[in-house]
Amino acid sequence: AVGGFSVAKSLDADVENVGAPWAEQVFTFDYTCGVGEDLVTGSFELTPGESENVVESIGELELGTSCTVTERDAAVEGFEWTTEWDVEGDSDTAVVDGNSVTFEIGSGAQEGQPVAVGVKNIYTAETGSFDINKTITGNAAAAAANQEFTFNYSCTVADAVVHSGTTSLVGAGTVTVDDVPVMATCVVTESDAAVADTALDSSISPDEFQVTADESTNVQVDAVNEYTYVEGGLILQKFVTGNGLAHAPDEFTLNYRCVAPDYSGDVEETPIEETPIEETPIEETPIEETPIEETPNEDNSAAAQTTTADAPAVEDDAEDAAVVEAVEAVVGLMEAVAGDESGSDLGVASQEGSVTLGAGESAVIEGLIPGSMCEVWEEDASADTQSGWLGTSDRTVADWSVEYTLDGEVVDGSPVELTIGADENVSLNVENKYELTEQNGLVVIPFPVPAPGGSSGSSIPGGSSGSSIPGTTSPAQPDAPETPETETPEVETPVTDAPSAPSKDDSTVSENGGLANTGANVLWVGGIALLIMAVGALLVTRDRKSNQ
Repeated sequence: AVGGFSVAKSLDADVENVGAPWAEQVFTFDYTCGVGEDLVTGSFELTPGESENVVESIGELELGTSCTVTERDAAVEGFEWTTEWDVEGDSDTAVVDGNSVTFEIGSGAQEGQPVAVGVKNIYTAETGSFDINKTITGNAAAAAANQEFTFNYSCTVADAVVHSGTTSLVGAGTVTVDDVPVMATCVVTESDAAVADTALDSSISPDEFQVTADESTNVQVDAVNEYTYVEGGLILQKFVTGNGLAHAPDEFTLNYRCVAPDYSGDVEETPIEETPIEETPIEETPIEETPIEETPNEDNSAAAQTTTADAPAVEDDAEDAAVVEAVEAVVGLMEAVAGDESGSDLGVASQEGSVTLGAGESAVIEGLIPGSMCEVWEEDASADTQSGWLGTSDRTVADWSVEYTLDGEVVDGSPVELTIGADENVSLNVENKYELTEQNGLVVIPFPVPAPGGSSGSSIPGGSSGSSIPGTTSPAQPDAPETPETETPEVETPVTDAPSAPSKDDSTVSENGGLANTGANVLWVGGIALLIMAVGALLVTRDRKSNQ
């Protein structure tokens, strides 16, 4: 009786090998069978997921022949690795020695049936550490001396998060993060670190980094918070958290719109007491009239004639000026209405704009009138997108949500409404959280399990030439009754959108910031009517003058 053996290759890794993807790795094997003059040797190459039927390449082997298969050095930079062997057909006598296995073409192998040898390499990434060094500066640094600071970190390899979490410390100091794969790219952000009545300007450097396997050399990450006292203003502060923060935008846009109060209707009229005034008689003194001698002057006469002739024109100009003034007043009213497109009941915006902030940055809006009503909202800040599988549409790497905290209390909805007090600070923290939609850093490349039996040349030992794993076929049932088709009702799945800035298409939201629309826009109709009346009056006046 004769036999042979086959080898199948598989691989497990906790992270992808960015430099040389695992699926493209080539592994080389050497084999030795028999002794003395019957010694047969050779080698072959496999990639993960492939198998090799070695029956033909080494010829026919007698039962009891001893064979040794050795995998050459399979070390990969940045990874620690081990090898697992699995022998089917001679599992009782097989001996594993590191990266080699020895077995016999034993009694369990039938003629033409190879011994199935499976070899799997397990790769574990080498790890390192990084330190986060916290420093507090600014004229309000003392106010943050006992503040607890929380840091978020996310480390990715080939867009897969392989290490993420949070760590914290109180006040200035250093905290260490361990077990970070050396080939991973890491990003660190800080959670809400606001202190009352202060503006925060924080920086974290480097922006992204990779650790090393050297235990004596941790990567140093510097986190500096500068606190400055603020006297009267709107403080906007930005924070970013979540395990998908590596896919968050670098900058975020916050819009604000403030409407000053209208105090004109609040003034009470005080009646004025009338005090009788005593009339004092005035003596009339006769004034002597001095006759003026008229001297004929041709120039003066001509001037008088000219003045008399031009008098109607002056009257016409005055009337025209009045009409023009009325038209300008109507146009001014229309422009005022156009300038307040929101139709807000609060009045025309006294101050509005936008600020662009990075994670941990803040902005102070000053010069707001006490009592002003303000709205703040964030523009769309969706995470990065990736191409879908097999040409499908792009998919979002991470879901995002936004949380507004007004003076220490979480508020719902967007835009956020607030009121500016006199000599008071209003602090609004805007925190975006990014959570990965998929997270799987494990790379598993299986191999086709060698099946005993079958001729050579098969991609799976034991299969027919050029074949794959056979499928199953259900026999036809004679005279089987037809099953009536039933319609499956469609179920609508609600779609939840990520929070976004106020939409221009929403009838309850204005283009400038989302204040409610009212009936103020109908002033356009009245304005146009007044404009037509004013022009008509101008034409009628001129027509009358021309007929006189």
